[in-house]
Amino acid sequence: MLTITRHGITSQFDTSPWPDETPSLYRPFLQGVYYEQGFLDHIRALDLHGVYVDAGSCLGTHTVWFGVYCPSTYVHAFDPRERCARWTQMNVDANDLGAKTTVHNVGLGARPGSASADLDGIVENFEVLPLDKIVKGKVAVIKIDVEGMEVEVLNGARRILRESRPHVFAEAFNKDEFEKIKVALAPYGYKATGKVFNSTPTYEFVPIGNPRELALKRAAHKLPKPLFNLLKSVRNAVRGNKKK
Repeated sequence: MLTITRHGITSQFDTSPWPDETPSLYRPFLQGVYYEQGFLDHIRALDLHGVYVDAGSCLGTHTVWFGVYCPSTYVHAFDPRERCARWTQMNVDANDLGAKTTVHNVGLGARPGSASADLDGIVENFEVLPLDKIVKGKVAVIKIDVEGMEVEVLNGARRILRESRPHVFAEAFNKDEFEKIKVALAPYGYKATGKVFNSTPTYEFVPIGNPRELALKRAAHKLPKPLFNLLKSVRNAVRGNKKK
């Protein structure tokens, strides 16, 4: 068992599946830090209360961080790889987080179904579910690291994005992937903050606009110009009266 103390709080990680070597995600523990420590410290500093989502949990290091060091009311961890879901559960148990954490051995997508993929050289067959179907309550943080399927995860989280307005952290391998994520989040009033974390770029997105207002604006711009100008005049007149 590896033990690490951060912010005056101790967490621990089961090493039993790897008796002869230390997994790469565990190696920073030997230096007294978590894997992607700067990223995790940033999320903690936001002090966001609510449900945390770890999409692509791998060994569960981020899942444990969300459960132990953040003001999470509940944590949902997702990984379609059976071994990774098992390892995540192992570390959830090592930190007594079972009462506030569920590990889901499923993939996340826009709609229910099934999939088959070569993941880390192993062909995996797994169930796919939308995040909206699984996660309830006020969601504060969504972290997505799912090897290029980030947009699919977001497309299955429309209700959460619209109602909970969580901070979103999504990995993008290149500029094209980043642009796709940006487009997927734009209808919900999200913007990239410019903060980028980790060796594979992970971008922060925050909600800055009301999705209903954005939809109304898009609809208004499709109106005939005379009607659009009339509505604009009425809006400006109403605003002027409120200031008096």
